[in-house]
Amino acid sequence: MATPLHRQVASHPSVDYVVFDRGEIALPALLRTIEDGAELGGVGNLSYKDARGQVITNRSRYPNTAVSDIPFPKIDLFPRSIGKALRYIRIVHALGCPYKCPFCTIQTIGRKADYFPVDRVLSEIRAYKEYYGQHHNIYWGDETFTLDIGHTLELCGALKAEGNIFYDCQTRLNCLTRPSIVKALAASGCRWVEVGLETLNQQSQDIFKQGVKIGTTEEILASIRDEGIAACSFMVNGFPNQTLDEMKQSIDWTCELIQKDLLQASYLQVLVPYPGGDLYEHPEKYGMRIHHRRYELYSEDMCPVFDSSFATADESYRTFKQGLIKLAQAMAKKPYLGDAPTAEQLPMYGRFWADSHA
Repeated sequence: MATPLHRQVASHPSVDYVVFDRGEIALPALLRTIEDGAELGGVGNLSYKDARGQVITNRSRYPNTAVSDIPFPKIDLFPRSIGKALRYIRIVHALGCPYKCPFCTIQTIGRKADYFPVDRVLSEIRAYKEYYGQHHNIYWGDETFTLDIGHTLELCGALKAEGNIFYDCQTRLNCLTRPSIVKALAASGCRWVEVGLETLNQQSQDIFKQGVKIGTTEEILASIRDEGIAACSFMVNGFPNQTLDEMKQSIDWTCELIQKDLLQASYLQVLVPYPGGDLYEHPEKYGMRIHHRRYELYSEDMCPVFDSSFATADESYRTFKQGLIKLAQAMAKKPYLGDAPTAEQLPMYGRFWADSHA
C-alpha cells in the first residue's frame, strides 16, 4: 500500500519517509543522503514531510533494477543463533508477474517476471543454510513459481543436482498443467505447493484470475499428490459477483478436496480491495460500494470493507467465519502425506514450532 498511497502514508505523524515503487536504488540513496545531511530533493521515488509538515513528492524516478544488478544479500545480518527460531529460509527466483488479477497489487513490482541467474540462487541457498542451519526448508517467494516452463525446468534441474534441498512454493492452477513440471518439482525437492484456487465459480475465475479453468482442478491436484507433493490452496471469500450460496459452495468444495486427499490444507481469506488494485480504483465496475478508507481495517481476516450487489459485508463475513469452522473440521483428518513431527523431532525445527499456530 505504500506505493499507491505514498502521499497519504507520508502524511502520517509516525512516518518520516516513504520509498515507493521499486526501492533497490532509492533506499540506499535516501540513507546516504540522511547520513551526509544533504538535501532530500535529489532522491527519487520518495515522499516525505518538509519542515512545515507538508508532504513533498520528488519528481525524479529511478528505473527498475535488473535482478542481475541486485547485490548479493548480507547473510550474516543476524546472529547464527537466530537460525534456531526460523521456520524457513525465503529465497526469490523471479520478481514480477504478467497476470492482471484485479484484487492483486503485485503490479507495483512489475508486469514482466525478471529471473535471477540459477547459480546466484543456489549460492544464496548454500550461504543461508551454511550460516543458519542445514535443516531449514526453502520457501520460494516468487508469486508464480512455475510461470515460465524453461526457467522452472532449469532451476529444478539445478536443485536436483544440488541435492538435499527441500522447498515449498506457490503458483497458479494453469501453470501446473504439464506433467513434466509436476515431475520436475517432485524430483528437485518440492514437498509443499500452494495453489491459488480462490473460488469454485468459473465466472469469477474468468474475471479475476485469467486462464484458470476450474474443471481441471481434481486432475491436476491428483497428479501433484501422486508425485508425493502435498498441496494447499488459497481460497478467497466474497468476490463481488458471488451470491452467499456460491461463497458457501466454494468452501464446501474445498472441504471435499481435502476429504478426497487432493488437498492437505487450505487458507481462506476475505477479499480486500487493496489500494493499487483495480477493485479499489474502480469498484463501481464490479458492483461494489467501498465503505471507507480506514486502512487499518483493510485485512484478510476482518470484516470486508465493501458491500456487493449480492451480499453485505456482514453477510459475507458470517459466511467467512462459518467457512473457517468447516475447513478446520476438514483438516482435522490425518494428512495424506507424511506425519506431524514427534515431540523428539521438534527441536530440529527450531523454536518456531514450540507454540501452537493458527
